[in-house]
Amino acid sequence: MKRRIIQIPLPLNPFFCTWPVVFAIWAVALADLAAAEHRGTASAEQRRDATIFDLTSVNSQIGWAVGDRGAIWHTSDGGAQWTLQDTPVDCTLHSVTFLDARLGWAAGGSTDPYTHISRGTILRTSDGGKHWTRCSKDPLPRIKRIQFFNADEGIALVAPSPLYPYGMLITTDGGRSWSVPPTDRPTRWESVDCDSFACGYLLAESRFGIMHDGEIDTQVFDDIAFGASTWIDICCVDAQTVYALRASGDLFFTRQGGRLWEHRAKLALPTGFVPQGMEAHGRHLWVFGSPGHLMLYSDDGGMHWKMQPTGQSMPLQAVHFESPERGWAAGAMGTILSTENGGVSWQIQQQRRKRAAVLGVFATARATPLEIFSQLSAGEGYSSGVLLLGHKPLIPTVPLDDASLREREALVQSGVDVVDQAFRVPITPAWNTTDSAELISGIPVVVADLCPPPHSKGNLIRAFESHVERQVRALRPDVVITHPATTRRDDPVGFQINQAVLRAVKRAARESTEGTNGVSPARLAGWQVRKVVAHLPPRQSGGISIATTRWMLTLGSTLSEYTHGARALLEVYPEQVEPVHHFSVILNNLPQGRGSGDFFSGLQHTPGGESRRLLHNHESVPVGLLRQQTGRADILKAVLASAGAGQPSSAAWQAQIHRAAAELPVDQSTRLLVDIAAENFARGKVSLAAETLAMLIDHAPEHPLAAAAWKWLLTYHTSGEFQHHQGISSAGHVQLTNTTSDATETDLPASRWGDRLQRAAPVLFRDPRIQIPLAAAFRQEGETRQAERIALFLAQATWLGNYAACATAEANLMTNSGASPWTAVRARSKPFLDGKLDDACWATAADAGIQLADRTGITGSPTKVLTCFDLQHLYFAIRCRKADQVAYDPPPTARKRDADLTNQDRVQILLDIDRDYATCYRFTVDSRGCTHDQLWLDPTWNPEWYVARAETETHWTCELAIPFTALSAQTGTAERLWACGVQRILPGRGFQSWTTPASMEIEPAGFGHLQLPDPMD
Repeated sequence: MKRRIIQIPLPLNPFFCTWPVVFAIWAVALADLAAAEHRGTASAEQRRDATIFDLTSVNSQIGWAVGDRGAIWHTSDGGAQWTLQDTPVDCTLHSVTFLDARLGWAAGGSTDPYTHISRGTILRTSDGGKHWTRCSKDPLPRIKRIQFFNADEGIALVAPSPLYPYGMLITTDGGRSWSVPPTDRPTRWESVDCDSFACGYLLAESRFGIMHDGEIDTQVFDDIAFGASTWIDICCVDAQTVYALRASGDLFFTRQGGRLWEHRAKLALPTGFVPQGMEAHGRHLWVFGSPGHLMLYSDDGGMHWKMQPTGQSMPLQAVHFESPERGWAAGAMGTILSTENGGVSWQIQQQRRKRAAVLGVFATARATPLEIFSQLSAGEGYSSGVLLLGHKPLIPTVPLDDASLREREALVQSGVDVVDQAFRVPITPAWNTTDSAELISGIPVVVADLCPPPHSKGNLIRAFESHVERQVRALRPDVVITHPATTRRDDPVGFQINQAVLRAVKRAARESTEGTNGVSPARLAGWQVRKVVAHLPPRQSGGISIATTRWMLTLGSTLSEYTHGARALLEVYPEQVEPVHHFSVILNNLPQGRGSGDFFSGLQHTPGGESRRLLHNHESVPVGLLRQQTGRADILKAVLASAGAGQPSSAAWQAQIHRAAAELPVDQSTRLLVDIAAENFARGKVSLAAETLAMLIDHAPEHPLAAAAWKWLLTYHTSGEFQHHQGISSAGHVQLTNTTSDATETDLPASRWGDRLQRAAPVLFRDPRIQIPLAAAFRQEGETRQAERIALFLAQATWLGNYAACATAEANLMTNSGASPWTAVRARSKPFLDGKLDDACWATAADAGIQLADRTGITGSPTKVLTCFDLQHLYFAIRCRKADQVAYDPPPTARKRDADLTNQDRVQILLDIDRDYATCYRFTVDSRGCTHDQLWLDPTWNPEWYVARAETETHWTCELAIPFTALSAQTGTAERLWACGVQRILPGRGFQSWTTPASMEIEPAGFGHLQLPDPMD
């Protein structure tokens, strides 16, 4: 009996568009895709040092290699000489495939700023790479692997996205268009290798797939037999013989086309070795990774293994064998190795930089001072690496976010050459405690392979130290930059990393005594770091200071301008850049302590040498043009600022802006417009910020920042909170400046913003961060059927994580199913606000109160919140048990608005009146009775509300009264159902919340619901 095959359609809402319209929209968006591939301004020298991710060859002489910064290398003499080919992109290329010496494809992708949408790139050549052109007409996500089997048929493994959630695509027209292959079970595939278009093999977390003639059949792995470690690679030797490798070193094998698998071997991976991939040629297997000083090799199909030294230590990302004897390996710093004897010995064909001059060791990319690596590496040519030891998700979360690739992209854009993310632990408040035996949850499987359980803080810190030591030995930096030795409370993970770095640097200086020649093949030689430099907290001065406004001739911009695009990959909204970074040398191994006044003073790094690139010839830098552009940028800033200085925005004012922007490079003008809009948001000039974003779209509709502008504009104009704040009814129209752009059309109903966005940015339009606010706009305008369709559709898209759960909750509200909302009690008499919680209304509300749950770190300090209301006010009562061993400050003699509550025990009430799960009112009160309020990006929002507090030796309590007039145009006699979040933050200790998911940075998709019944019932 033939198995039932499900043809998977692209996940599009049926009421929004039909297929002909979708394809027409995509055709209009092609120019936007092309623009999205332009990232950064990598120099030719930087491109030569780019990490290589894939290799291929058509014979023993002709081959190609691809990697970061759009680099494509080509050889026609077996690798004696590798030449860079010109490409029209600057993004990372992950994969390359050729059919013969002329016809080939290269693929990769990038991430859009602020929206963090993945964008795929496919390049095609028909002349061996002399000319590369973009070939796909579809808006694809980032492409991780591409294979072609003839001029028409090919496959692509892509990063999962809301449009393509399963990660596998096929083409039958040479890559111009792509489709999702039919399958019997939708699966998010992680690795693929094909013998032909008719036969291929795929791996997922717990599933295995076989592709026959473009259709995928899946089977579920038995975790007991196959283990739970991360899959590293799958290699198809022929139509029947396949090898699959896990990060744990477990190798699996089938010779029956996947019908029967066997555990082939458990590789004895050297301590700290992180496999990156596997190559198979007949019965010959090679496993490569980081550090790259060795490979594991088997000549009997994986039964027995031995180590092969490579003669260098840079991490390896790709290996390709033309025959069992002839092969290449490639990786960091543009490294390309070759062998003629199956890997018994390797020769370096290309490695312009043999080590890193500077290594950063930080918890996350956001904690890394990007401007310093832009100065030292991109600007001054010092080769660099960054080692990340932690991870913390963006909030609000990005659907299907590949945070590792996104953060790596940001670092590479900043000028970093080598990025190591092999050992990353979750950064949670559990790190705040001093108990080294406390377990850290959520450890990734790859980390678990490097650090056996139990995953206590003590064990993880020791693993930090060992991993840093290995990377110091592998990359051999002279300077290490890391976190300062701050107190454990201020930055507990940073403190532990600082201490681990100092210990690791000391250990790395010791020569290994293993092996007959002093160093065993599995060990790396010792290395003496010359300096360890701490990046100090803001406003704390040190011996080294770097202004982010410093203009560098070799970059053609200031440091902050150069890293603008990189920061946009790490932020949801533009954030203020520190004007100065301060550093202090905390370890100096130079004689007599020389060179403490700068990073490389007292050290010799010859340009063009083993750790420093050749610098630009200053005569080739168009200084006059750059100065002219700087002057024009100042003019644009002045014109934009004039509206905020009292000059009303007008057609003449807009014309001035368009003229000034047109005289600047589009990257610079759009960046300035975004920065000015962000400043206006921060100053409370929200309508002016929205107008500036609309002008950005009008000025450069195809630029990647235009998509971010669209997202912010739609969020703003569909927000019930902002419409009320601006004096506009939720069901009314928004009045905008009259120009020709869709972004600035007048008299536009809020929900119709979706129509404009669908035409301008169809990929962004599919994003749940857009769809959920649109559903709220439809609901507010009375189009409940449209809102229901969106909620039901997203609820079925389980791959969207938090957003699917949010949509499910909305769908349950429509059917009166699911969890009951928190119901406010009608107050028969007003409470007297004294903070004591002894009024009759609180006794009535006691049974309907909520208890906050401990999420991380807080134990023995319960928090209870009650609510009630009358016709004029919404009231909250908060009762918090004080945390042990925490000093509580007395209340100030006079409270001021928007006090700094950063270091205080505090509770936040978050009210989302239109349930768009994007914008909300934020009311924060701390144990002293001090307050802070904010509306989305506008910290200047200052409603009138009332707070009283009290305390005992064991508890602090507060009463809040919020006028309904500050929240909504609805009267107090209407029934209301709002989204709501309640959370308590105790700095240095932990976090509590009513619902999940929740975060100290606020995760609206995790809100619960607050019901205010009709008081007249």
